[in-house]
Order: sequence, then C-alpha cells, then structure tokens
Amino acid sequence: MTDGRNQSNTWKGRPALFVHGQPEDGRLMTAGEVARLADVSPRTLQHYDDIGLLCPRRSGQGVANNRKLYDEGDIDRLGRIIALKEYGFTLAEIKGVIDAGDGAILAVFDEKLAALRRREAELRDLILFARFLALTESDLIEGLIAGPAVIDDLADAARLLPPYEHGRRWDDEMATPEERAVAFLALDKIIEEFREAGTAGGFAPFERMVALLSSWWDLYVHPYDELGILGWWALFEDERPIAAEVERVGGEAMCATVETAFFLVFLRRFMDEAAPLVPLAAAAWKHDLASKGAAVARPLVAEARSREAAEELAWLIGRMTGGFYVKNGPVSEASGRAGYARLRERILRFAGNALDDGEIMTLIDPEGAIGIDAGELQVAADAVVRAVEAGAGGRDPSWWEGLRD
Repeated sequence: MTDGRNQSNTWKGRPALFVHGQPEDGRLMTAGEVARLADVSPRTLQHYDDIGLLCPRRSGQGVANNRKLYDEGDIDRLGRIIALKEYGFTLAEIKGVIDAGDGAILAVFDEKLAALRRREAELRDLILFARFLALTESDLIEGLIAGPAVIDDLADAARLLPPYEHGRRWDDEMATPEERAVAFLALDKIIEEFREAGTAGGFAPFERMVALLSSWWDLYVHPYDELGILGWWALFEDERPIAAEVERVGGEAMCATVETAFFLVFLRRFMDEAAPLVPLAAAAWKHDLASKGAAVARPLVAEARSREAAEELAWLIGRMTGGFYVKNGPVSEASGRAGYARLRERILRFAGNALDDGEIMTLIDPEGAIGIDAGELQVAADAVVRAVEAGAGGRDPSWWEGLRD
C-alpha cells in the first residue's frame, strides 16, 4: 500500500491498486485506505455503515481492534453510491434502489426529472410574477409577500360593485354544497389544465385560462360582462373559498399566477382597443398645452374628436376593469373623480411600462401587432386624467355602450 502509484490515485481514475476490479494480492482494505482511495472521509464511511448502506465485514473481536475490512463487493458498492450521489440521489433514495436493479434507478430518475420540470415551471412563473411586479411599479419584496399594490386598488374598487357582492354571497351562502362541488370540479379542471400547460407554452395558455375562468364565472356565479376582465380580482385577494380552491389544486402561488395571467391578457386586449384612440387623445392634450402659450388654430371638430378619444379611453379602462366609472353614470364628487382619474392614469402608465419591457411584449405580442407609441401613451394618460377630473362620462351610458359596436 506504499506504492508511489497510489499517491495520486482518484476514484474516477480507476486507481492502479486495482487489477480488473480486484484489490492487489486479493487483500482486504481498511476504512482509512478506502477513504483515501475514494476521496471520502472516514466519517462518511462510518455514516454509510450506521444507516445500513455500506456495511463491510469486521476483522473480529480482539483482532486488530475489530477493524472494518472492505472487499471487492464493498468497493464496487461504494462506487455505485458515489455515482448515484453525483447524479443527485439522496442517501435514502440510494438505499432504496441500489439493490433493486437498473429499473428502480431509472424510475427514480423519471421522478426526479418530473420534479425538476415542476420546479422549472414554478421558477418560470416566479420570474414572470416578478416582471409583473416591476411592470406595476410594485416593490419586489413587498409584492412577493402581498402582491402588487395595483391589485389592492382594483380590488377595493371591485368591492363596491354589485357583482362582487353577488360573488361573495355565492361563495359564502348562495351555492348549496352540491352546487359548489359541481362548480369546483369544473374550476379544478381549468386550473389543472393550465398547470400542465405552464408558461413555457407562450401566451396561448394564459389566454385560454382567462377565457375558461371567465366562462366559468359567467356560468356558475354571475354575468361576466358586468365585472370586466379585471373586476373579480378581489375574490383572489380576500381569501375566499374560490381562491382557496385554486391554490389547493394549483399550489400556493397559483392565485398570483392567475392574477398575472388576467393582467397580461387585459393589457394585450386593452392595447389592441386603445391603439387608435391614443394618438387622438394625445393630440387633445398637446393642443391644450400649446394653447396656454399662444393661440393655436385648430378645427373645432378635430378638437372635439380628440377630447372624445380621451373620454373613450377612460370608458374603455372602466369597462375592462369592471365598469368602475362611466358604465353606471358619472361620478359627481370631485374627490371621487380624482380617484378614478388616478386609477386610469396608472393603468395607462403600466401599459407604457409594458411597451418598454421587451420580454413582456414578446410574450403578449409576439407578432408585433400592437402599434402604440410609448410617448403618445404618456401624453394620452394626462389627457384621460384631465377628462375624468373634468367630469367626462356625463353622457347617457347607452352612448358609451354604442362605442363597442
């Protein structure tokens, strides 16, 4: 054992001590020799012995202090243990498969691969949620703990709407246990389908889940059109039974993923509809700015259309976030108008943030079909605030509804 060949031996290099897998001269090896050979500590070998994973023979009571002696089978078994550890097997897993053959080892590999894929999906969702927090200008840590602040604002507005109250009562008292069981079975299938599809499938799984959840809400709870695409977020913020069921099926982060999906689908649909209005609304505000410094000749029809565009943008945001503003008539109090104006300005600002985020836009608009200029969007946001604060929305609700045709 003092041969110089062994001084640089490593386990992976198949040491010169071995000839065709046999210890030289057929000798048994001590724990210290095996530790040096395999580059493991004697403590590790002792632990393997203690848990019944690698139990060498003993020299016998009173013989050389009853030392452990490793034979060829022990050395080969140690090699398998080291190899499996390098591939991520735990000692408990190794103990369960090392004597069971290759089939059992492959089965554990399959389980590990499935676990890695689940973890990959969870990390992908977390990264997307973090981008969502940045998009909504939320503090990252606070947002990861409690969600983005904009959701709280939207939830507060939604709680004032009759459809939310109806949904809360359905959750708590209106649905019988049998009705809820049927509804939750359908809900579970939607969440399971999305969990299986994951975010690796691009934007299509988000759009499909939003469509299915919207249809589910419409069928089992309340007419969906009265809430808009963002109007029922409050149910995911209030720890309602619906939210609890979503997290039971999809995991504790699924409500956050659902909220992210709804917001991104909202952004895509909103920007599609807002695209022709943004330059018109921006023109109205630019005209107001210019007219403060000097008289600006501008056709009255064009100016009126620009102001209408700002009002239409305000109405569009209201409709798609639950009709908080013009759908049920104007808000008469100045403080209320200011609050609604701020909400709309933030939505438009978040849309601008999305335009500046290449990865978000690649996800929601891979074809590059959305034609909105970020600079004009910011100016349009100012125009919308002015329009709402000035009492925009005073027209009969049927007039606004006619804009959808």
